[in-house]
Amino acid sequence: MLRPGVAGSVDVGGCVPGLNEREGIGPVSFEHTSANGVDRCFECFVDAVTEYAIFMLDADGAVASWNSGARRLYGYEDHEALGEQLSRFHLASDAEAMRPEAELAEAVVAGVCRTDGWRVRKDGTSFWAHVVITALFDDDRQLTGYAHVTRDETERRIVEASTRTTTEQARRVTAATDDFLSRMSHELLTPLNAILGFGQVLNLDDLSPTQRECVDRIVMAGDHLLDLVDEVLGLTTLRSGAMRLSLASVHVSSAVADAVYMMRPLADRRGVSVMVEPMPNDPYVRADRRRLHQVLVNLLENAIKHNPDDGEVRVRCAPVEGGRVRLTVVDAGLGLTESDLGRLFEPFERLSAARSQVAGKGLGLALTKHLVEAMDGSVGVSSRVGEGCSFWIDLPVTAPIAEADARLARPPITAEPAREARRVLYVEDNMSNVRLVERVLARHPLALLTVATTGGAALERVFDDDDQPDVIFLDLHLPDMSGEDVLARVRADPRTANIPVVVLTADATSERSDRLFALGANAYLTKPFDIYQLLDIIDDPTDQHHVTTRPADLPALSEPAADPAAVPPLTDTDMWSSTTDVAHSMNNLLGVILNLCALLTRSATDPAVIADLAEVRKATEQAVDLVKQMPSRG
Repeated sequence: MLRPGVAGSVDVGGCVPGLNEREGIGPVSFEHTSANGVDRCFECFVDAVTEYAIFMLDADGAVASWNSGARRLYGYEDHEALGEQLSRFHLASDAEAMRPEAELAEAVVAGVCRTDGWRVRKDGTSFWAHVVITALFDDDRQLTGYAHVTRDETERRIVEASTRTTTEQARRVTAATDDFLSRMSHELLTPLNAILGFGQVLNLDDLSPTQRECVDRIVMAGDHLLDLVDEVLGLTTLRSGAMRLSLASVHVSSAVADAVYMMRPLADRRGVSVMVEPMPNDPYVRADRRRLHQVLVNLLENAIKHNPDDGEVRVRCAPVEGGRVRLTVVDAGLGLTESDLGRLFEPFERLSAARSQVAGKGLGLALTKHLVEAMDGSVGVSSRVGEGCSFWIDLPVTAPIAEADARLARPPITAEPAREARRVLYVEDNMSNVRLVERVLARHPLALLTVATTGGAALERVFDDDDQPDVIFLDLHLPDMSGEDVLARVRADPRTANIPVVVLTADATSERSDRLFALGANAYLTKPFDIYQLLDIIDDPTDQHHVTTRPADLPALSEPAADPAAVPPLTDTDMWSSTTDVAHSMNNLLGVILNLCALLTRSATDPAVIADLAEVRKATEQAVDLVKQMPSRG
């Protein structure tokens, strides 16, 4: 196989590293027995290798030998290949760029050159090759030639390229899904603004105790819907493992009472009693208040749904080792088997599949596990078939710190009104929001409201020297320009530079609020906004303490946010499972609100109350349409 006249001793262990590594063949050495030949055993061995093209080059880079693997891979017979330059087997562009010479030069300097690239067969077709070129020297370190080993890697390259393509397509789908969920969730804030806003307005009316209880339930359902929207927005951050938390000292009794109150209508419909056992030492835990509320509501909803009618759910609290508190929700349902317990917190594993025909369980146990663990807690369950289930969560105990609870009962409006009429320009194209602000400002004795539905109309009104507004309420999403552009133009003109501008938006990010304050905004309220705060702003719009974000976005009260890297990422499977369950819970809550609106409308006699209820119903129906668009695993 080797041409006569190649002198010297050659260690081919370095000559065929690809062969040795990939095929499990150890280093092979051979030594010329004379100037006229080599070890025939090694020659036969190399020629028998068909998976690799193994051939020798002389010191000038011309082919000096050609094995059966080279014949199979390149398509040339021995007499066609011998004497040819290495460039014969490269692409024309590589040959013009002198890539073959560069590879040989690298082998001389480094001893070996490993490279990947396209190589050309006799019939003109190309294949992707992994090549190892080893420089050969005699005893005097004079270059005698090169050992050249080629393996066809085309199939591997195709597989890798396909994998990269599939991964990129999956990444694009994931990004598009996250973008859709984010936009859809922000769109849900518009009807929620109407539901919660008109709910607050209704609470200011003269209602009977029964009517007021219904309105309270509408507001509580709206609050829970807002929690769910925050969860949907949080799913994308959970997927990346970058969930933001606001860890603080949370009063356990208050958190449980809130969750039980939220689930009371569902329990009443099922005839299920919810008993909260006395909590020893009245503990506080280190948690995100809103996330803990979501977890407790989910566990209570799960227990109530899978309890027998007229059954009982118990909530108990007890200290456990490690400075932690265990909250346990106990139901009297059908219970779970050992195999069910092992799969319970996995995506797509519905408790209803094992215990009853009840569908939907709020946020889903897979997501609940993520949330609890993100708060440095743990979650578990114990159960026996026929004896119900006990779901528990453990959280670290912390010192009591007063909480800021946005849902505490508010006192009647007693703010000192402005001394003279205040002209308010509301720049908003959503009529539901417009009607809400009209109803709110109707309670301010000296507020005169004008509405502009486009940025252009707003600027025309602002620059009217005879009737300039005293304060501007500004939405950011307008049909003809952005609210930021309107704000910038108002601030750029000396005639309008000092008019207070209050931003009303569903965008609750700190980056957006910082940018708007830099542009000159005086206050920043996120939807759903608090009507009491809105009325206060009429009297003092320049007070920059009027800055609100939804509770999930507030900074921690006592401790820094949890390290995002410590939160396990949410997989696509978890994502769809959780999104489906969120949509189911949203539909349930929206159905409750519609039923309460119908009940209140039948008993109402005040035209204003009836009109407000109509707005709540309209907003709820809009939210139902949006929830129908949420993707699911179906």
